[in-house]
Amino acid sequence: MYDSTKTAERIKYIAKLKKIPLNVLLSNCELGINTISKMAKGKDITLSNFYKLAEALGCSLDYLTGRTDCPDVAQPKQAPEAPASGEKPEGETIPEKE
Repeated sequence: MYDSTKTAERIKYIAKLKKIPLNVLLSNCELGINTISKMAKGKDITLSNFYKLAEALGCSLDYLTGRTDCPDVAQPKQAPEAPASGEKPEGETIPEKE
């Protein structure tokens, strides 16, 4: 379950580890100076703002929100390009219309 206090603490912790002052972090993310203290008090934060913080801190959204204790960001494999409309995906067949 999401715990806003834990999230605020994790943001502070990672910022400290990376030697990023909170005011600089928040400024770089275009967030207000009180964002973290409001979050710790249970105020909502948008997904977009979570993404900005995770990106700036180099950690995963799952870590910030408490879904995992591992701050590492998994590097996704390159997804194959979607075929153009009407083309068959490689290795698949499209049934003919009757």
